[in-house]
Amino acid sequence: MFRHRPARLNVGTKFAVLACALAAIVVASFMLAVTHSAGEQVDAHALARIESENRSIGTMIALYDNTQ
Repeated sequence: MFRHRPARLNVGTKFAVLACALAAIVVASFMLAVTHSAGEQVDAHALARIESENRSIGTMIALYDNTQ
């Protein structure tokens, strides 16, 4: 992997590796947070849609019962 030992690398190279690692961690954590938030929003929207459909079905049944 490395042709040289990490202890023999230049300070700039060490800093660049550290900066890349930190940037990857920040991007990964942001991606996880956005994914989690989007998942919760989709779940809430799906539950609201199901509740709306249940109310519509209840209304149709009530209308049918009143016609007989």
